[in-house]
Amino acid sequence: MITQVRTDMGIAFTFLKADPNPGAPTQVMPTQLGGQTLTRGVYKTASNVLLTTGPLHLDAQGDPNSVFIFVIGGTLTIGAPSGAIILDNQAQAKNVYFVTSGLTIIEAGQIVHGNIFATSQVNVLAGANITGRLWAQSDQVTLIGDTVTKAP
Repeated sequence: MITQVRTDMGIAFTFLKADPNPGAPTQVMPTQLGGQTLTRGVYKTASNVLLTTGPLHLDAQGDPNSVFIFVIGGTLTIGAPSGAIILDNQAQAKNVYFVTSGLTIIEAGQIVHGNIFATSQVNVLAGANITGRLWAQSDQVTLIGDTVTKAP
């Protein structure tokens, strides 16, 4: 079973990194997502990314089928003082994907909507509230008293 899960994750990583959202433009992702409002699309960077200076608003502009894909060449850190991911105008957590080539860290008490696919590990500190899924391809997902709810 573990072998099948790793195979399926590899397929998901390849699919998400290949711009599977042809209806939306690929854009260069800022290395600080805090305080941004972004619309559907594929966002890419080869760098580490922070979400620490305010919430990231994902605006579906009234389309509940809007897809947001973030392809990060390094580490993703979501955290203090404010790193929430907020869904606006019918955006749905099941349509939000973060793909990281490195470690993903979600600091204590953060609110995250979306699915995280990390090449190495996902470390979630105490009290985070996640709506979505957490996947680590080559290592582990660590939770400490967190709430994880599968996105409907």
